[in-house]
Amino acid sequence: HWSIAIATILFTLVRFWVILQKEIVRSKSESMASGWGITGNKGRCYDFWMDFSECMSRCREPKDCSLLREDYLECLHHSKEFQRRNRIYKEEQRQIRAAAQKAKGGDGDGVPHH
Repeated sequence: HWSIAIATILFTLVRFWVILQKEIVRSKSESMASGWGITGNKGRCYDFWMDFSECMSRCREPKDCSLLREDYLECLHHSKEFQRRNRIYKEEQRQIRAAAQKAKGGDGDGVPHH
């Protein structure tokens, strides 16, 4: 399957990157650029990346690091946070519509009855 081949390639690339990253850290010590944000401080997701990449370098299966990968991607993209905010917003809007419907004399379920 292609998915297994892609996962294997990704796994190999991450392992290679971790080894390379460790060499860069060793050779450049504190002056390394990788992992640093635009202000010169450590990037906000760097710790999540290091946890994930270290896991990938020592695990047998990429799926063993899926939770760390999920944490890293959430730090980068905030997709779970945005989904939660969207659900909260939709519920607030539903409650506002229900209250408005109830104030008009409806039963508040938002479904028009004929």
